[in-house]
Formats: sequence, C-alpha cells, structure tokens
Amino acid sequence: MLVCLDPGHGGSDLGAISNGIYEKDITLKLAQKVKDNLTRKYVVDVLLTREKDEDVSLKDRADMANKAKANFFLSLHVNAGKGEGYEDYIYNSLSVTSKTAALREIVHSVLANFYAGYRCMDRGMKKANYYVLRETDMSAVLCENLFVDSAYDEKLLKDEAFIENLSRAYVEAIAMALNLSKKSSTLYAVQVGAYSSIIYASRVANDLKAKGYDAVIKEIPNL
Repeated sequence: MLVCLDPGHGGSDLGAISNGIYEKDITLKLAQKVKDNLTRKYVVDVLLTREKDEDVSLKDRADMANKAKANFFLSLHVNAGKGEGYEDYIYNSLSVTSKTAALREIVHSVLANFYAGYRCMDRGMKKANYYVLRETDMSAVLCENLFVDSAYDEKLLKDEAFIENLSRAYVEAIAMALNLSKKSSTLYAVQVGAYSSIIYASRVANDLKAKGYDAVIKEIPNL
C-alpha cells in the first residue's frame, strides 16, 4: 500500500500568508509528521511530493503519484479568506468513483470529529476542479486545515502540540480509510487525577472500575 502525501505550495509559492505564517511551512511540517507517525504505526509506504521547501508544479505532483502507482493521494493545505474551520474536497466530476467518495467520507468524519474537540467549524465535504484531484489516477482528497487569517485558527496553527495531534488524527483517518494493518498495538493513557492519600486514589479508581473502565494506581515521586 502506497500513500502519496502532498504538502501544498512550497519554494516561491508561499500559499496563504498572515502574521508571519506561511501555508507552505505548515503543510510541509504536517505532512512530515503524518509520514513519520503513519509509517511507525502501520504497514504502509508513504511518498511526499516534496521533502523540503522547494518549488514543485501541480503537474509534477500528479505525475509523481501516478508514476509511483500510489493507492491514495492526500493533498494538505491551509485556508485563507477570513473564514474559519476545516473542509475537504474531491474532484467535481461524475467520473469520481464511489470508492473515492467513501474514502473521503471516512477522512472527513475523523478530521471533523478531531476539530470539534477544538471548537472548530466543520465547513463540510465539497467538490472542486483542482488539478491534483483531476489529474491523479488514484482516489484523491484535498484538505483545507483552518484559516491563517482567523485569530482563533492562527493560534492553533502556531501551536506545535496541536500540529502533532492533527498529524495523529490524519494517521487515524488514513489507516481507517485504507484498512491498514498495524505494526504493533498503540495505547494512550489518560490520567484523571493525582492524590496524596491512597484512600482518595482508591475511591476514584473503584468508581471508574464500577463504570467499566480500567483503573491503575501508580505511586509517583512528589517532586
């Protein structure tokens, strides 16, 4: 399975710009993180249409994916125009396959749910005559991640932790859409509290167990 990730813009093509934020930088950083996390967790190969800040034409991006016979093409972008939130696109043609539509629905569902946790607007699933959607031979989706000229969105785009979490959301979306096999099991731990007394700690743990959750008490140094 080969996924082609397309970090939008690059080189002399800055993309959307606002308050020192360049779309080309965000898309490259995001794509690199998605690639690293995806290949670490799943059995999949990932091709980037650009590995650094360089000019790559739209034709070259599509040709690269087609020549490599990628199974899925995902183009990453950041929006502008005084709006807010997330949206994604597939090619606006009757020739778009039901498979492409289905893959996009999965990607949109995962990303929209992720963004909802940050109180970001879901701008919906859309169609457009974008070159990389039209000229790629495989299923292709283009995603617009927030707006550089929205104060709230801009704050998120400048947050390294947010970009990392966004990359993980894309990993989950891609893995679900393509039914990728895991290399190993990955678990996320959520700490609900820290207590100075074992009595209170036990009480919380028992309440969680009664509700069907696993609960583990660990003694940690009081720094």
